Amino acid sequence: MLLETLCDYHDYAIWANDRILTAAEGLTPEQFLQSGLPDVWPVRDTLVHMMWAQVIWLGRWGQDVAGLDPKKLKFPDVASVRTHWEKVDAVHSAFLTSIDASAFGSSDVTYTNQLKKTHTFPLPILVLHLGNHATYHRGEVAALLTSYGCSPGELDITRWLAANGRSS
Repeated sequence: MLLETLCDYHDYAIWANDRILTAAEGLTPEQFLQSGLPDVWPVRDTLVHMMWAQVIWLGRWGQDVAGLDPKKLKFPDVASVRTHWEKVDAVHSAFLTSIDASAFGSSDVTYTNQLKKTHTFPLPILVLHLGNHATYHRGEVAALLTSYGCSPGELDITRWLAANGRSS
């Protein structure tokens, strides 16, 4: 059940990111590259950060992320972000579908972070953490987009569920 829920959450994140990217298509190049809110990165930089975190975690989970590091690429526009993110999401989706559900709850991941500290956490918590991290930054981007007159609309998971015929 937990793995199924986390797979659903990944699918929801793809939907929500698509809404963000579609709204961002209405920005001017200046709005895409500059932040209009204090202490918030520009839309492009926040989206790249979200992708980068996804790539980092996929690598920590043993996935082949060669060539996926968004910090090594240029993203001049929304289309370039979307194209690259689709590749990252494909690796993420393949990873989630490859997990043995019976072992998922007892799987731990040990990694060394950028501060050279080693941690071990349960894989389900780390998958949830990645989704939570993206939700936080997606909210920042949604606020920026709205301030520029390009609101992505409601991003609640219940909207995704209803849009996919999963409400009664």
